Amino acid sequence: MNFGRHPLMLLCADVARARDFYVEHLGLKVNADIGWFVGLEHPDKPREVFEMSLCQHDHSSLPPSLQQPARGTVLAFEVDDVDATVARLRDAGVEVLSEVVDEPWGQRHAYLAAPDGVALDLFSLCPPDPAWMKANGFA
Repeated sequence: MNFGRHPLMLLCADVARARDFYVEHLGLKVNADIGWFVGLEHPDKPREVFEMSLCQHDHSSLPPSLQQPARGTVLAFEVDDVDATVARLRDAGVEVLSEVVDEPWGQRHAYLAAPDGVALDLFSLCPPDPAWMKANGFA
């Protein structure tokens, strides 16, 4: 097996809506769009580094057992400034599911809603709590 690329595919109820969300709010670039399928990549990182695809959830190419929109999926993205990113997305009308918090393992993050029941875990790194790190075997 070759695990050199790490593409991710989300099954969507409305591919165009999901495409527009990820392009507008995360700055991803469309590298393929045939209506029922859209390929996305980071504008500064070609698809060999980051690629995400969107597929119409009931497309005939999918096994019947998979033909439903993604639910309960969390996509984590590291951002330079989580506070500014969350504020920008909130101002753009994106639903904030949890406010920004510092975690003892060294992440400052918040959860936001994306299409089809997907959540975004946007985070920036912060200093970890040394006691927590030691208690959990990371020291």
